[in-house]
Amino acid sequence: MYISERIIQNIFYYYYEIIINFFKNHGLDLKNIIPFSKEEILHTGRIDLIFEDTSKNILHAIEVQLGDADGDHKDRLMSYIKELKKRYANYKIFGYLLAEDFQSEEIINELEDNGIKWFKYSSDTIYNKYEQFLTKTEKDLGLQFEFPSVIGFARLEYFNGFFLWLKNSKNTGSFNKENLKENYKVILKRPSQIIDVEKTQRFKQILTFSECFNLVKKINDKGDYILTNLGQKYVSSLNKNIPWRFNKKMKNILLTSFLLRPFSSGIKLGIYNILKVTKNTPKSIQKLELYKIFTFLCGKLNDWKKNTTRKDAYNFYSHYTEELGLIKRTPEDYFYLTTIGVTVFKIYDEYYKTYFHAKQYLMEI
Repeated sequence: MYISERIIQNIFYYYYEIIINFFKNHGLDLKNIIPFSKEEILHTGRIDLIFEDTSKNILHAIEVQLGDADGDHKDRLMSYIKELKKRYANYKIFGYLLAEDFQSEEIINELEDNGIKWFKYSSDTIYNKYEQFLTKTEKDLGLQFEFPSVIGFARLEYFNGFFLWLKNSKNTGSFNKENLKENYKVILKRPSQIIDVEKTQRFKQILTFSECFNLVKKINDKGDYILTNLGQKYVSSLNKNIPWRFNKKMKNILLTSFLLRPFSSGIKLGIYNILKVTKNTPKSIQKLELYKIFTFLCGKLNDWKKNTTRKDAYNFYSHYTEELGLIKRTPEDYFYLTTIGVTVFKIYDEYYKTYFHAKQYLMEI
């Protein structure tokens, strides 16, 4: 099998236990790092991987080179580090260049002079570590399902601008629908990105998402809303340094809501159907068929007539499901259920069967 640079990057990012052990074998204790961003866009290019050390307010920026690293790789990383220090001024930034070899001692000396650590790795060894990890994970879960990944366009962090706006507004904890609509540009803004989406579509998504997870509650017919107790906890969990970043506390809050009120919204049903598709579709099914199965499970064959719409829907919900930690992506862009994903699926599946059996019984009466 050909091991691409992207596969190595994915292994390090999505299975970061492997890169933690890699650094440990080279004398670095980075046991507290978690994924921060992947291929983040900078003015000078894209940095491959960034990890956050949650205990020390440190970001570790890593460039991964398949093959030999040359002077261009060194220069690019140095420019990335310089820009990251400006973008994330509240963090200490450390840089690393990982390559299978380095073309000259001069490159290594210049990296060291600029405080950048360098390491040699073997792509074959890293991939073998990944296979060992995945085999153990599948054995622990009692599952052997790997399914296609479709890159989605929706991320949970996109909604954080709304909660940041609520936090900074004069009437913290309450808002009016029209006021939200007027301020959508402010809500969607983040340092490196403004989501260019038609106003009413994004406006509706914000309300749908917030109501679905019981973060806001409508209190009258005038379009007035208030934050629920769960919503207040979500606002409190915003990272003060990077408020738009979706973090572990937010994930736990949404998972709590997700489990407390199964099938209380279309979004929850969509996430359940992603779990169902991921778990139950045979590996022999072609990758492009998954979005059709998902559409069928959602009962939207007539509503989502175009394949582009069906693919967008699949992308949208698979990203939500992944960010909630219920499914995980392999370096080859396949999905499988995580341990918590298996548990959540069982809870939902039992609820689903009980609910629909009861509904069928009532219809017969």
